[in-house]
Amino acid sequence: MGYDIDFLFCVIDDFCKVYEEWERHKLIPSSGKRRRSGVMSLSELLTVMVLFHVSPCKNFKWFYLAYLPLKHGKDFPNRVSYTRFVALQPRLFLPLQLLLHNLRGEETGLYFMDATSLSVCHNKRINRHRVFGDLAKRGRTTMGWFFGFKLHVVMNHKGEIMAVKVTAGNIDDRQPVPEISWWQELSDAGCRFVCRAKKNMKLTYQEWREPQGDGVLADDLIELQKDYDGPLRRIVYHCPLKNKRLVFVTNDLNSPAIDIAERYKKRWQIELFFKWIKQNLRIKKFLGTSENAVKIQIIIALITYLILRIIQQQLPLKTSLKSLTDRLKANIFQQKTIPHLFKPPNTVRNISGLEQIEMKWS
Repeated sequence: MGYDIDFLFCVIDDFCKVYEEWERHKLIPSSGKRRRSGVMSLSELLTVMVLFHVSPCKNFKWFYLAYLPLKHGKDFPNRVSYTRFVALQPRLFLPLQLLLHNLRGEETGLYFMDATSLSVCHNKRINRHRVFGDLAKRGRTTMGWFFGFKLHVVMNHKGEIMAVKVTAGNIDDRQPVPEISWWQELSDAGCRFVCRAKKNMKLTYQEWREPQGDGVLADDLIELQKDYDGPLRRIVYHCPLKNKRLVFVTNDLNSPAIDIAERYKKRWQIELFFKWIKQNLRIKKFLGTSENAVKIQIIIALITYLILRIIQQQLPLKTSLKSLTDRLKANIFQQKTIPHLFKPPNTVRNISGLEQIEMKWS
């Protein structure tokens, strides 16, 4: 087994040992069912699911029946049948949730919250769609209407996931945080927020300030007519990269306007995160139709992302997550270490003694 899969298996196996011990002592035992150890361990089941996301396969059945035994059959000698593996997947829901919580990021004090759409069919087929029943709903984002689910993510400024929730497509982005009635409760809790201002926001100007900083067009104190008590700050900033005028609202009254604009700029990494997982992981097409099946697939994709970030941080060379993923997909079943994948070839072919074709022009 290659070093890359060894590292992946060790991360999952260390967690599974703690989880199984906790499950044995904490969960209420069932007197009607026997709890026998399966042919495949919990660590092997989770490893296979994660390997599917970093493999070049788009169909899990083909991956399990053809690709896995061909490339990595000796590393999973007790592999069960495909039907049995699918039947065992509901058991992975609880350990996957705890594993995702175990891999959560560092509490840095600076967080970004956003949601993305996960459509299950084309908009023209919404009325004929019967697969997900009442689970998927019609919703709307800045990109238009869709039919499916929403993935809500809280991320720190280092790109590490802090919290995740999956809802139907018609759920508002603020609803997964029920204890917060948005700006007022955030401010009362001592938090400092920065967000984009709406065009129809009803406000009154309290003080006109002199804008300071490159690209800062306005920096004024305002007061909302409802939903918030106290002064707020309205900043107008011209983004040179997009050549676009951005309007921010924040309750931070002391920081320089350019720092607040840069703080909001860091939020764009969560948009890049959504783009990356849709392009590189298997969450655009769901393997199951139940609620647990959808959540299991999304959680495994997020765990794969977090493990890849751990591998990326341990590499001696600076490489992008995209480059790391592409090389793992091409060499996931090779007997090579991950640092070896990024090393140039040691030998250079000598072509001085080879006969060359001479081209003569008439």
